[in-house]
Amino acid sequence: MDHNINTTTALWSPSKARRWLALAAYPLVWAVNRPSAAWLAGAIYDLALRCNGIAINYDGQYGLTAAEERFLRRIAPQIKGGVVFDVGANVGAYSQALLRLAPGVEIHAFEPHPSTFARLAARLAGQEVTLRHQALSSMVTPYSLEWRPLPAHGSEGPALRDAGSALARLLRGGAPLRLEAMEPAAPGMVAWLGGLRSGGMALGPFQHFGNWREVLPPDTSWLSYWQARPPALRNTIQRKLARAERDYAFSQEAAPGAGLERGINDFVDVRGRSWKPQEPFPAFDAALLRAMATIGALRLGLLRDKDGRAVAAQYWLVDGNRAYLLKLVHDAAAAAASPGTALTALMIRGLIETDGVRELDFGRGDDAYKQLWVAERRQRMGIMVTDPWHPAGMLELARQGAARGKKLLRRIVQPMAGMRA
Repeated sequence: MDHNINTTTALWSPSKARRWLALAAYPLVWAVNRPSAAWLAGAIYDLALRCNGIAINYDGQYGLTAAEERFLRRIAPQIKGGVVFDVGANVGAYSQALLRLAPGVEIHAFEPHPSTFARLAARLAGQEVTLRHQALSSMVTPYSLEWRPLPAHGSEGPALRDAGSALARLLRGGAPLRLEAMEPAAPGMVAWLGGLRSGGMALGPFQHFGNWREVLPPDTSWLSYWQARPPALRNTIQRKLARAERDYAFSQEAAPGAGLERGINDFVDVRGRSWKPQEPFPAFDAALLRAMATIGALRLGLLRDKDGRAVAAQYWLVDGNRAYLLKLVHDAAAAAASPGTALTALMIRGLIETDGVRELDFGRGDDAYKQLWVAERRQRMGIMVTDPWHPAGMLELARQGAARGKKLLRRIVQPMAGMRA
């Protein structure tokens, strides 16, 4: 059986009935996916939710709707004795119902809104629920470098396949699940995905982002690393380092304290003067920098001008013999002096000579500068996990089919257009 992840063909368990169903539904799905018919697609999806077994507006026994409670009863045997995250717990109706339907389950209820959390705490006071006054939105974020299942130590392929099948049972009858930042060659990944397929899920792979890195030979020095760079970069590094030594002061912070707090303030300040768009989570960098410093994993580098103002900043995470470049910024007004290039060279020199790093990882994205510093590109994948019998699943599979058809049409049309030209 071929377990390779195909980036162009949906991984769908073969079935004539499913193929005919998809073929019959394709014209309708194509029509409702057009922008002008967005209202109709929304109406169909709303109708599917309201007709999920029992009309969703009928009241249930425990304060939920009858359809919601029917769903909880169906999954209760699978989660007894397990752990449940009630994300967006609101006032606790789901958690309370689960305590009755699945005795012994460990529930963590997340609710970020202050007044709603107060009502949640009052409702579940004295009950076996861990209340968390915070939000939980995703298994990955815009900062995630990789996501993979974390099997127990010693777990073999059959156990991971069973875990995939168990997840498929939980996802059956629900909307598609999007998984991102995945390494296709990660240990156990093939078995886990095989379990999802055997559980009836259709897997639609897609390319998520590129990751540039380089594993350095054991005897690598800064000089040998520098000599292996492209000639243009070597010349630039030589010139910019000479200017940096003349015009700027280099410093590095790695431990908690006043120096780190000043470095954090400088990082935030230079980021505001950089070319980068607004940070989606402004407090993230400071929190991560402090957390990494606490465990000794931080390398925060700064270049400051003669007035003490930062013109470039970047931080790396060091994990054993690996170093990950997580963020780098420089003052757009100082771009002609290339302070970012000089700072990157100074940081890598320290990582190799002082920290003994043997792998450099430049994180997410295919920015052109990365391939000058490191030589290998890896593709991180994403996968849409879809129940092909759910209305939203049918729409997702049709969307994937339309996307493949569009790519195929483009490959056919573009050479013909070139011939006419």
